[in-house]
Amino acid sequence: MAAALKFVHDNARRFGGDPSRITAWGLSAGGSAVGQLALSPVSRDYIAGTIEMSGSAWASWALGPTVSNNSLILAWVVKLLQYM
Repeated sequence: MAAALKFVHDNARRFGGDPSRITAWGLSAGGSAVGQLALSPVSRDYIAGTIEMSGSAWASWALGPTVSNNSLILAWVVKLLQYM
């Protein structure tokens, strides 16, 4: 998602957009993801605003240990895939 957001930011002008005015929208888990993208040092510079509907980066189900563990596992797998 961060890579897609960077692509939109980097190419907004080609489509008549303004990269300094990008707003990300998400519903439920998507709302949580959008909030986390806005907070992340990896992607926060690419978002001017968020619309988080029925979801939040601060929701208990978005911050639980399962989410953290799964994120670490995913990061490990992605790193391994770079070498395949």
